[in-house]
Amino acid sequence: MILVSGGSRGIGQAIVMAALSAGYEILAVARGTEDLQELATLAGSNRLSVLPADLSTSEGCEMVAQWINNRNIRLEALVNNAGAYTAAGLTDERDPLSALLDLNLLAAHRLTRLLLGDGLDRIITIGSVAALDLPKHMPAYAVSKYALHGWHQMLKKELHERSTKCSLIIPGATLTSSWAQEAELPLRILRPEQVAELVLQCLEADEGLTLEIRP
Repeated sequence: MILVSGGSRGIGQAIVMAALSAGYEILAVARGTEDLQELATLAGSNRLSVLPADLSTSEGCEMVAQWINNRNIRLEALVNNAGAYTAAGLTDERDPLSALLDLNLLAAHRLTRLLLGDGLDRIITIGSVAALDLPKHMPAYAVSKYALHGWHQMLKKELHERSTKCSLIIPGATLTSSWAQEAELPLRILRPEQVAELVLQCLEADEGLTLEIRP
């Protein structure tokens, strides 16, 4: 089974649908129960399980791990896709960076730590070109993804002697609901399905990959 965090919408939903089409069993985890129910209806597959959980908290991540352990599920891959976007700055009085780090970084870290002991074969992390370009119009988001890229690199080094393959996918602007808060779309934008295709590549690869895709 493959766990896809943030699997109900956008890139996560595209990953779930692509992996189901490729014959995988999927556990989609997301915060919204209604979104997960819509995903299950859309997929119409008995190879899809859905589980609502708030992955921005330690308790939510622990609940997911417990759900898997209680059912004696062997997890072959973890796709760390859960994340949030905001254009807010680092000095915004709402402190958006703290909230973004909880979901964009710590959800991946906590889930990985909890699930590694189950013989996890692959860890695939969805990053962002914002971590490379550091665009000034999305400071808090870029910092959170920069931290996620660093976490992936150190995790890959730490797990080098184990059989776990760590991959990083770095997509550019992708058409998801995150763009609803923007005044206009960029002239060129990726489809979520294009990112999902790279996840399938990582699931079949003999080693961990780093794949960047831009519109």
